[in-house]
Amino acid sequence: MMGKHSKNIKKNRQERKAAEEKQAIKVYLDRLKAQIEEEEYAIVIEILAEMISKKYINPEAMYYGAYSYYMLDDYKRAADWVDNVLHYAPNHLQARLLLAKLCEHDGRWADVFAIYEIILKNWQRKLSAEEQEEIRDTLEDAEYGGRNIDAGKYPCLTEFCHKETEKVYVPVSDISQPSVPTETKTAIPTAAENRDNVLQSNIPLQEKVRLLNVFAAGYFLERDYSAAEMLLQAALKIDGGSQETLRNMIVLQDYMGNEEIKQKFLAKLAVPDFLLLAFLNK
Repeated sequence: MMGKHSKNIKKNRQERKAAEEKQAIKVYLDRLKAQIEEEEYAIVIEILAEMISKKYINPEAMYYGAYSYYMLDDYKRAADWVDNVLHYAPNHLQARLLLAKLCEHDGRWADVFAIYEIILKNWQRKLSAEEQEEIRDTLEDAEYGGRNIDAGKYPCLTEFCHKETEKVYVPVSDISQPSVPTETKTAIPTAAENRDNVLQSNIPLQEKVRLLNVFAAGYFLERDYSAAEMLLQAALKIDGGSQETLRNMIVLQDYMGNEEIKQKFLAKLAVPDFLLLAFLNK
């Protein structure tokens, strides 16, 4: 009885802590949004640093940080924070749009087209009129620079170029809420669709491996281990020696209780990873 009572006390304490953390994050998000509206980007970064110091992890807060670094012309840090957002929320639409802007800044037009193709294929109806115009402006810049869009590779992008901007009506009750795409009612791509979108995109193979791992991490956090496994398997088909993918697969198999499979992947590591081994022997 004492053991059961102790477990109940621990569970109640954890639930209380989770509720307190959720409320604290909401307060932080309100502060971040207010500073974004005031264009106080340096203050946004300070608030984000405060959140991270308290181990408050929230994709929307990370996006505010990425956007602020972008507006401050610190493109390297902006890209790092976009990666962080997509690690925790692979379907974050605004982060993907910002990633396209960063690729444009670096002159990586193939990546820009590939990102827009994925966005238009999966989230076109969620794009605001302003976001649609931004995409069109970017495509016009590409055209003026002599960069033509291959209709065979980018069918959604080609079709979009010939369409009128669609108006998106947002309910009044939603206007003041932070935009968190993973929580909307709009259907989001399945793990298989995410995998296929990445594999069919016109980006370097190593970037495909990275994106598949990013998507897998999102499903892992959602405890959808079978989806995460499918994405990691796709990554390993591209690069069977990817140490990052192998480490992620090892942790995943450990969570799934597949000891024999885990050991097979451990044997494929080029160099023993002490941190990983310490985790597995916890």
